[in-house]
Amino acid sequence: MLYPYATFPERLIITYSDVKNDGSVHVNFEQPTDYGFKEARYTLPTQKNYLVMVTRQKKNRT
Repeated sequence: MLYPYATFPERLIITYSDVKNDGSVHVNFEQPTDYGFKEARYTLPTQKNYLVMVTRQKKNRT
């Protein structure tokens, strides 16, 4: 299920999903056209996964 988050000029609509079992959230950017929608879909990872990625990047730099 997607829920509305914000609407911007030029009819850009941002929607988001429930938090999934793995803690991620799906975010959609949609813009109605004459023939349907233009859209971009993203998955936001869990905070736990993000912290692991940042920690790995810091270790690789040293």
